[in-house]
Amino acid sequence: MELLHACLESTSVHHMATAAARLGVRTTSARAAPYGQNENCCIRPHRRRRLGGKAMTQKPDKALYNKLLADGTPREEIEAVYRKLRDRGYGEAAAARRMEQAIRRMHEQSGSGRAAEEDRPVQSIAEAESSLPEESPRLPLSGGTPANEYETTRQLPVAPRLRRRINRWAFRRGLLITGLAQRWHDAMSLLRPSQPDHANPRLVRALAAPHNLTTQPPDEYSLADTVHALRNSSRRMLGELSGSGGEAVVQAYRRRDPFGLEFLSRFSREQKRLMTSLERLDAAVLDGIPVQVAELIRPTRELYRLVLTTEQVSRKRIADVLAVGKDVVLAYGRPVSAAQLDNAAELFMHAIDQLQRFKRELYPVALKAVGAFFDEHDDSRRKREALYRFAGITGNDILTVKRFTEKQTRLRELRLVEEKKRELEDLELEKEAGFSRRHHGTLSFLSTIFPESGIERLEQNRYLLPYFDTRVFAQSLPFDHHAENIETVAADDPIQPLLVLHRIIDNLLASIDQRSLEKLLLRERTADVLGDIKTRWNQIYSALFAPYLRALTAYAKGLVERSDYARDFSDSVLARNLREEINAYRNAIIRNYAAVTEAEYHGPRLYPLVEELHDLLAELAQDLNQDLVKREDPIATRIYAELDKRPFVDFDTHASVHSARLKPVTRQVKRYVEAKYYSSVHAIPKLSQLFLFDVLRGIVDMYHILVNDGHSFLRNRGARVSVAGEHERAAWRKERTERSRDSVELLRVRLAESEAGSYVDELTGLKNKNFYLKELPGQFADLKKRQRPFCFLLLDLDHFKWVNDELGHQMGDEVLRQTAGTLLDGVRLGHDVGIRYGGEELLLLIQAPLHNGVLLAERLRHAHQERVATLENWAPIRELADERGEPCATLSIGVVRADRHDTMEAAIEHADRALYKAKEQRNCLVLVDESNGRLLNYADYARRLRAEDS
Repeated sequence: MELLHACLESTSVHHMATAAARLGVRTTSARAAPYGQNENCCIRPHRRRRLGGKAMTQKPDKALYNKLLADGTPREEIEAVYRKLRDRGYGEAAAARRMEQAIRRMHEQSGSGRAAEEDRPVQSIAEAESSLPEESPRLPLSGGTPANEYETTRQLPVAPRLRRRINRWAFRRGLLITGLAQRWHDAMSLLRPSQPDHANPRLVRALAAPHNLTTQPPDEYSLADTVHALRNSSRRMLGELSGSGGEAVVQAYRRRDPFGLEFLSRFSREQKRLMTSLERLDAAVLDGIPVQVAELIRPTRELYRLVLTTEQVSRKRIADVLAVGKDVVLAYGRPVSAAQLDNAAELFMHAIDQLQRFKRELYPVALKAVGAFFDEHDDSRRKREALYRFAGITGNDILTVKRFTEKQTRLRELRLVEEKKRELEDLELEKEAGFSRRHHGTLSFLSTIFPESGIERLEQNRYLLPYFDTRVFAQSLPFDHHAENIETVAADDPIQPLLVLHRIIDNLLASIDQRSLEKLLLRERTADVLGDIKTRWNQIYSALFAPYLRALTAYAKGLVERSDYARDFSDSVLARNLREEINAYRNAIIRNYAAVTEAEYHGPRLYPLVEELHDLLAELAQDLNQDLVKREDPIATRIYAELDKRPFVDFDTHASVHSARLKPVTRQVKRYVEAKYYSSVHAIPKLSQLFLFDVLRGIVDMYHILVNDGHSFLRNRGARVSVAGEHERAAWRKERTERSRDSVELLRVRLAESEAGSYVDELTGLKNKNFYLKELPGQFADLKKRQRPFCFLLLDLDHFKWVNDELGHQMGDEVLRQTAGTLLDGVRLGHDVGIRYGGEELLLLIQAPLHNGVLLAERLRHAHQERVATLENWAPIRELADERGEPCATLSIGVVRADRHDTMEAAIEHADRALYKAKEQRNCLVLVDESNGRLLNYADYARRLRAEDS
């Protein structure tokens, strides 16, 4: 085939034979083409026909090529002769002469003359091309791809000279994009610069023609087949095609080889743009429509984006990734066989090789798109930057083990900084709003019946959903975990705590028999009103919470599925509509929510329903509360006497694990009452019913504040829509996989503490100095051995001597008791330890990083300051402080990260140094900076943290 092209540009067969002799190439066909028969070698492009799926050329019987083959000359020898002839420049003079004749004929037909300098004979193609510009105007390669890219790139602005140079380079290297017809069009572009630049149909078929992957050898796959094979095999190695366990496979992969997970994930995503472009090309081939090179830009760009970002991963590393995938899928992704995984791994490696082949085949398209020529082996920075711009990527997008590790480290650091900032802001809001102080009793009760849930820190964006969905409402949260994925809700989502509280109230409401309540209180229509509220309360799930979760799930899915174009999705019309819909639901849930939205909402609203329930319970509480025991009026006496005869709470039905109508919250309330009063609810029916009603009132009052109060901290979240990130996913994983072990360990610790009565300080309830001397060193060593981060908080009551001297030791003991109570309310039983270290010095061991220890210390300091400033029995202390002009009985705290020190004594010494600095200012917190060991007060720490770049 290539030797025929020599006939187009050679003067005679005699020239070829002579040149072959000069080159020392022996050809057995020198006699097969008599001199003068070369004219028949000029085959016009329109005489080509299709045969057997390949482009063939109709050759006359006397054509040189057929003669050489007929005489037994091997095809490889003919092609070798042609290459050496072309390298020596043979054939250009004849082509220039024919071109000159064509130009003269055109001039004669048009009747127009030329200037002498323009009408001189053309000596060679190279001379003709030298007068034309080679650099072409570049396509807009940076930024997003326009929606009509397929149309706008049909006319590729490539200078004719550059086009011919790229095509000549591709032709000499045997690339499919350039054949004889394309070289003929290149020659014609000297006469007509607007000559279309068509791609060889063989290339288009090699790119777009689909095949049966099960019967076609991998090295014969088209590009469409290759992309499909890569996606299927990578999904198989990720467990996505297994019958079950896909999520477990991903989590195991994340633990064992996060880089491998990222590598396979890049191929498992659906390449929609690439496949759409290839489908268009396949349709063009079937319709017989010539495909211009400009129409190959989009598939080339998508291919280069995929290949350039992954090709630096070595084959050995890929093999390791696939080996890990096989182990993980066999362990977690059953049912699947080892043979299937071996086949998937082998197919993946073949497909990776095919990708490199197609990258080379489409290299000329990339060169034309960037508007410059670079040799295939050119490794210059200019070429690399040009190709990166063309693919729409940067150096940071290239996947390597080193870059991935550095990126993951940076992301972890950024997440940690952001989390610290968020916690800091939440603490400041908590100190200003005082929500936790106002509802301290309700939150403490909920934290008691739901230990380790974090609900007592509701104001601090505690992530409640994993605990309650897994432990409490495992069978009763009314959400479909597919279309309405509750795991997409972020910790800082304003609706997150409401999903839990709404269900808690629902449980308690369902346990109350409104008919019995109406008969007990003799209030007309109480049953109808409360029954109607119950009905509408349940409708909130389907009318508000479920569609809210659907919209949030769709938004999260868009971000994940379009991870390569996440920036485009966030700015898309779909994303904006989803954000509007989400904020419309927020406005229907929380009164006067801060987000302004144009989306219309005509369904039910939550906040008026909560207000209605709150008002009803407040009205009923006038006659129904725990004060009935003390009241002596006739109404109270009658109600209290009939409580055991007309019970309005059925604990047997709603608190029994064997009942189909079990309400988990009611069961926990029952267990609490029985533990507190050392008696069964059947033995104390009056007290247990009144207690449940008061609990319901307290939770509804808190819920009412959250959704109706103008100062609710939920209203400060604004219109920003966030979805669950790695922090939230880790919380779900921990709740599912590690909670059982933690619970056993916690039980063991609690039992050990209950037996160690000799270590408890009788006055404060904290551990005593005996514990500090005998047990704390062992705990210190154990935490160091397990490499757990932990802190020491050393606390001292400011001017406590004034209290003892001026107000008496009895008042001093009361101050110590209440201060210890504040500390015990703020620490986690079974994890943290509170010790009475000295007379008024207290020590806390907190199993948390330094930042968490600082936040806890500041929270304790502020809570105690509020106690001193507001409680009535602390009035003498306030007067004493005013008289002396300095804080009295407030807390000064020193904080140090203890696990950074070799011994417990060294850590205590540094904490004592920080405490000494804090006592110079009084009512202050000072920490030891873990980066340089300097002392830093809380205000400077917060200021520095806010200034850190995110």
